[in-house]
Amino acid sequence: MKVCTTVFGYGGGQAIVSRHLPLWKAVSDEVILVYPEDSPNQGSGVHHFPTGRSNKYGQECLSRQLAGMQHALEAEADYYVFLEYDAFLLDRPRPRVGVQANIYPNRDSRFVGPGYFHFPWIFDAATLRAFAAQATFEPFEMGFVDRWLQGQIAAMSIPTHDLRKLHEGFSRNTLRSRYQRRFAVELARRGGYAFHGVKDAALLRRIRRAFHR
Repeated sequence: MKVCTTVFGYGGGQAIVSRHLPLWKAVSDEVILVYPEDSPNQGSGVHHFPTGRSNKYGQECLSRQLAGMQHALEAEADYYVFLEYDAFLLDRPRPRVGVQANIYPNRDSRFVGPGYFHFPWIFDAATLRAFAAQATFEPFEMGFVDRWLQGQIAAMSIPTHDLRKLHEGFSRNTLRSRYQRRFAVELARRGGYAFHGVKDAALLRRIRRAFHR
């Protein structure tokens, strides 16, 4: 299985990028860093794809997201993994057709989609090619990439796999509370491998020590 991992970052997350870079390399055949031209990241032994301007959400953000996903297809792989800079896999993806992600339901009437996809996102090659060819910016979903993706995937009727329900993943914007941190470590101990929201070195060490394949 050949894996290409694309990481979306920005200059302010450089310390976390540097900390997570060995993890990304360990489970990938190729790593691509995508970041705004005005807020770059550093990293050796990886490909760099600077594009657009820094923007947490909105059109610039969605444009960078889609451009990075389309750019990933320039690398030949069986599976394509997409991460924010504070996310990682501890193992290679499980082979499934469709999209794998930490999926949450929509409980906010401002958004039209059925929910949102937290990182990591995992696509098999055929699914990513189909997605990249058909994706648009509507519904816009206020420019939030996790909600935009869910809307696109639903419109294309692409199969999905919830890493949380499979006990393989856990995600928050930041794993901050004592409960969240303990849950992440225990999940890793039980074989969970797909995490998002890990922003400090101490939690990363605990998760890595706990992980069992």
